[in-house]
Amino acid sequence: MSKGLKRFFIICAIVVGAGILFSLAGFLTGGLNFLDKMSERYTWLRAGHADMEYIDISDAGEFDSISVKGGIDVTVAGSTETGSRGIRYDRNVGVPEYSVKDGVLTVDASMLNDGVVVNLSSDDDTPELVISVPDETMKKLDVTSDYGDVDVSRVKLDEMTVSTDDGDIDLQDVDCSSVTLTTEYGDVDLERVTSDKLTAGTQDGDIDMSNVTCSGTVLTSEYGDIEGENIKSSGLSVKSQQGDVDLQGEFSGTTDVYLACGDVELRTSMARDLYTIDAQAKSGEIGIGSGHHDWDDDDDEDDRHGQHESHGGRISTGSGQNILKIVNDLGDIDISFGK
Repeated sequence: MSKGLKRFFIICAIVVGAGILFSLAGFLTGGLNFLDKMSERYTWLRAGHADMEYIDISDAGEFDSISVKGGIDVTVAGSTETGSRGIRYDRNVGVPEYSVKDGVLTVDASMLNDGVVVNLSSDDDTPELVISVPDETMKKLDVTSDYGDVDVSRVKLDEMTVSTDDGDIDLQDVDCSSVTLTTEYGDVDLERVTSDKLTAGTQDGDIDMSNVTCSGTVLTSEYGDIEGENIKSSGLSVKSQQGDVDLQGEFSGTTDVYLACGDVELRTSMARDLYTIDAQAKSGEIGIGSGHHDWDDDDDEDDRHGQHESHGGRISTGSGQNILKIVNDLGDIDISFGK
């Protein structure tokens, strides 16, 4: 490359960089005001700062189910004080419609984004339904949302069902007999949750659990990791198509794990002699305690025998009353035990 051409490219880079810096400076000093005025004139553009306000809906009526339409976050939290119910919303956008009928609170925010093609708002203007629940006043909670996050904390219920098409589900300090959580695209996070029956599923997202106690647990994920620590379960079923499974805790009863693609790591605090183990890795390594077995399709049958009975990448060992059944089509299996 000639010196003249190289000098030309350097000058062009300097000019472009200076233009970006001046544009950014102009946006920060006066561009937001300009966008504010533009968004007032054109309904297809949303920009500027959100002007959040709160409307009290405590007088709307009693309900134990919540149905949400459009993009709105839902927060339900227990309180030792008098409960409150309200909606936070951007005054520039409008107030979501709400009503209570037959014990169902319906909040409709779908019309708030009608006609908006470009959203350049500098703040989070997502409406939020905030429910403060006094102790022992709500026995059932049913939340259905189109898209938006759902957070539930510090409540004791008999039954909870949460379903969202696009959004995260977060539970903290929840004691509920029956819990069913479903999201199409989003993560499920559980922390300090106690339940007799827990079902959590996501098509595209992770499931993360910490300090969860449950008699019967069913976890499903199409694409995402399933992780948990300090889990106490007397019956666990895990099914995932693609993603890692990493669980640590006390697993009694029957623990059944199926994974199509990914690694499985199960760390139980219970002793090895309390389990009957059936582990099958169609392509991958199996590690049980200190024993590791690595099979390929071309291995001879004699090479597949270690200290346990094995048949084509399968180990069956132990005679304990608790059952560990793990199948992995493509990936490793690692099981460790307590003393």
